[in-house]
Amino acid sequence: MISREALWAPRTRRLFLYAGAQYLSRLGGLLVTLFTIPMAYRYLGPDRFGVWMTISSFTGLLAFADFGLGNGLVNVITAANARGDTQALRAATGTGYLVMLLITLLLGVAAGAALSADAIALVFRKLDRRMLDEAAAALLVFVFCFLANLPLGLVTKLQHGLQRGYVGGIWQGSASVATVVAVPLAIRLGVGLPGLVACLYVPQTLAHLGNTVLWFSRHAGSRPAFRRANLQQARTIVGTGVLFFVLQLAAAVAYQSDTALLASMDGPQAVTQYSVVQRVFLVLSMVVSMSISGLWPSYGDALARRDYRWVLDTFRTSFAAIGVFGLAACAGVWWGFDSIAAIWLHAPVAVPRPLVTAFALWTFIDMLGTACAAVFNAAGVFVFQVTVATAMAAAAFAGKLYLIPMYGPAGAVGATIVAYLLISASAQFIFLRRYLLGLRRAIHRPSPNPSP
Repeated sequence: MISREALWAPRTRRLFLYAGAQYLSRLGGLLVTLFTIPMAYRYLGPDRFGVWMTISSFTGLLAFADFGLGNGLVNVITAANARGDTQALRAATGTGYLVMLLITLLLGVAAGAALSADAIALVFRKLDRRMLDEAAAALLVFVFCFLANLPLGLVTKLQHGLQRGYVGGIWQGSASVATVVAVPLAIRLGVGLPGLVACLYVPQTLAHLGNTVLWFSRHAGSRPAFRRANLQQARTIVGTGVLFFVLQLAAAVAYQSDTALLASMDGPQAVTQYSVVQRVFLVLSMVVSMSISGLWPSYGDALARRDYRWVLDTFRTSFAAIGVFGLAACAGVWWGFDSIAAIWLHAPVAVPRPLVTAFALWTFIDMLGTACAAVFNAAGVFVFQVTVATAMAAAAFAGKLYLIPMYGPAGAVGATIVAYLLISASAQFIFLRRYLLGLRRAIHRPSPNPSP
């Protein structure tokens, strides 16, 4: 278990602060969903509301739009901060911003070429000319905020690498509160669809802008030094980022292809059953993800300072805690799923019990995998992760094609479980065991940089 000294170390306190800020940010996002969607539906009507939700669904592109650059920056920032090398930190920040600005420019040119009247009409079919013009204006508002958030949001990755991710979480929570206030006000003023889209995304953009300005005005040691930006650092950041990008794509194939496969192979009813169970268990995964999201830069800082005891103690504690929580939570939801789903949906729902069992097992496995991934990310073993994830995604996809016709939605989840256990879990266990044993052997070596 983690020692008393490690528990009260600044690094651990920042970890708890980050988890708290993540809860605040996610709570704000939940409030936005609960309050704005019903109001927008009543105000816009089915057709315009459908346009609004279609534009909102594009938000998921943000996870891929930076091609992993933000994640690639985290380890470079963490290592420079642990060494106390302010010049390297500022150079890495400047390099990251320059590359991100280039990506934003290229995406802006691509978006400008793609947003023709014919393309917009192809996306929003069966709309009359007046509604099509309104949809086009709303889409332009979204694209502007989308592009602005790419460079402005990079400060959150910088803060993540500096173990100050809670700052960005607080700003995002504030943006969610502003959205909850702005949407009903806009409806009262009678604004159109573009105005509502602005109420949804402009607060986030302003939060990123405020976070960027305030952070760099108060933390001169992390301000981007554009003159010190160099090609070697750019290659390191972009190279790591591309590996993260491939890792995200592999995860999307392995975990997010289920609904499309079920829709084409088993029909919409199977998608409904799958989605209901997935959303319930997703809450448990989100709790774990938010709780340990700060572990990656914390592990990175400890490894850079050769504080291996903190890494070992924290990993053992977090893994055990996640295991106990995951086992109890997944078993509880499995046992009471019918009642939980009925309360949530305000109606009884018929879901095959094997599907609930499969999701309970997968959620528990995924929780433990999340705890291990934080160590892998901090250690920089990205090629290993990408290789394993790609093989696992290919096996899972093939397994889904085979099992869905026989077992329906439960077969899709079962294929993911089998592929993960046979490929990812086994490879991660072998690698992680050797890595942690290496840290244990090195634990008695003198540390040039004590724990902060």
